[in-house]
Parts: sequence; structure tokens; C-alpha cells
Amino acid sequence: MGYLSMHTFGQTGDKAELDRAIVFFNQATELSVTNEQKANVYYMLAMAYKLKVQFSEARNAAYAALKANPNMGKAYILIGDLYKTSGSRCSDGVPYDYSWAAADKYAKAVAVDPSCAAEANEARAGLRFPSNDDLFKRGLNKGASYHVGCWIQENTTVR
Repeated sequence: MGYLSMHTFGQTGDKAELDRAIVFFNQATELSVTNEQKANVYYMLAMAYKLKVQFSEARNAAYAALKANPNMGKAYILIGDLYKTSGSRCSDGVPYDYSWAAADKYAKAVAVDPSCAAEANEARAGLRFPSNDDLFKRGLNKGASYHVGCWIQENTTVR
């Protein structure tokens, strides 16, 4: 039923269908028996939350998918996409700092699931990073540790 609601949302744009999908996917997480089933249901739940622009809930669901299947590269890609999509709302004064965290997730996707390398690399290629001038103005050096704030709350490396 969750898949049907997602499909209906795609056809109509009716956001109430996303609410229905979330209810159905949450029910399905409780009924799933195998880790593969759980991972797929949590991934779809994450997609529904992403479409509702509820990024932290989407990330939580994606991490639940990864708990069930640590090699689900597409879940890491989804998290990277969440960071890329919402990051500009969260910049701590360093333009595109969220791109470092997104790049980490795309790299992790390839590391755990080489079959998603093309998709992850394409997503990473679309990232924008701070310029050398921006780094210099803020006293940041490439290779240094950096914390991306806001809802992302990730430790990463300056690039």
C-alpha cells in the first residue's frame, strides 16, 4: 500500500498520499521478517520523508535501512542527496560546507556497494565546494577536520 501511495503521489502531487505512504511503510517495518525486507521498507520510508521535506526523519529511516543492510549503497546516496538538497539552509558561514559531508556519503556508498558507483559518482560530480579563497578567509586548511552543523551534524574533512 505504501508503494501505491507513493505512485499516486507521483501521479497527482497530493501530499496526503505521502502521509498515507509513511503510515503504511511504518506498519510494514513492523511486519518485515528478513533484513532485506526491512532495509527496502526503511529505504522507501526515507524516500517518502524526503519528498515531504522532512530531512532528519528521512536520514533516520535511511540509517535504519543501513542497520538492516549495511551494504545498501543507495541508502548512503540518499543521505548524501539529503545533505546536498538541504545544506544551503544550514551553512555555518562557509559556503557549500555541507558538500563535504555529502561527498563522504557518496564515497561510502561506493565502498559498500560498488554497483552504485556510477550513480554516486554522478551525484558527487554535481557538488559545489568552497573556493580556496573562502577557505583562506575562514582560516581553514584542506585536510583539516570540520563539523557541519544544523540538522546535518557530521564531522568531515575540509577539501
